[in-house]
Amino acid sequence: MKKKTILLLLGTSVITLSSCGKKEAAIKIPKADTIKVLTADDINKKKKRTDIINNLMIGRSKISFNNQEFSQLSDGKFTSQKLWGTFRNLDDPSITLQLNAADNNQSIYGEISGYELEGIDWDKETPVKYLGLMEEALQGSKDQTALLYKGRTGDVIFSVALMGKEPLTEENKLLLKSIAKEIKIEFIGE
Repeated sequence: MKKKTILLLLGTSVITLSSCGKKEAAIKIPKADTIKVLTADDINKKKKRTDIINNLMIGRSKISFNNQEFSQLSDGKFTSQKLWGTFRNLDDPSITLQLNAADNNQSIYGEISGYELEGIDWDKETPVKYLGLMEEALQGSKDQTALLYKGRTGDVIFSVALMGKEPLTEENKLLLKSIAKEIKIEFIGE
């Protein structure tokens, strides 16, 4: 009788322990090398990325705007201190949208006069008040192939530029102005 009881206890213990082991295996946390990281190649494989520049944190501010027209990221780097991205229009590949932003700890941060994208011969800037920021300006290139909107808050300096191989049309310029007017900058704080 004692042998049967001991065998019965051992048998139920083994079954209980094996079922507990199976539960642990079911909730096992994956190793770091199995976690998927989104890369620029993954983004390029997708046809549209209209959410890529919504709610991006830069410094202590959140920046967003509607990029329906330029929904394919062709290149970019996004960190919490500095970001840039080049976006293409799937319907008109001859023009691109360039986004740049830096927080107030970066050497580029300062007054927006003189803040320009490299490699382009810029004309004089014109102050604008699209968003009611500390400073805002619109600046075209001398050859009319680029138009740059730039702005600065106490926390970030940023720009959105439309660039083409040929001179921009009035429709292109109006598009950049409407994109600039839709930018949302929200200071989040600490």
